[in-house]
Amino acid sequence: ELITEHIKPIIEAKGLELIDLTFDSSKSVLTVFIDTPQQDVDLNACEEVSLAIDPVLDEIITSSASYTLNV
Repeated sequence: ELITEHIKPIIEAKGLELIDLTFDSSKSVLTVFIDTPQQDVDLNACEEVSLAIDPVLDEIITSSASYTLNV
């Protein structure tokens, strides 16, 4: 919930919607699912969201363990 609270406004500011957020602890993979009602979500939108939320996630996820972010 903490992650959702912080990244949802960033995603919405880009005209997108946060659909879901999952974390696979066995692989250390955080996956963010986004969508938009106006058009298909393309690779550029995914890259924009990834670059925008990455610094926020680095502040929230303070463990020394690394993780992979998928958007």
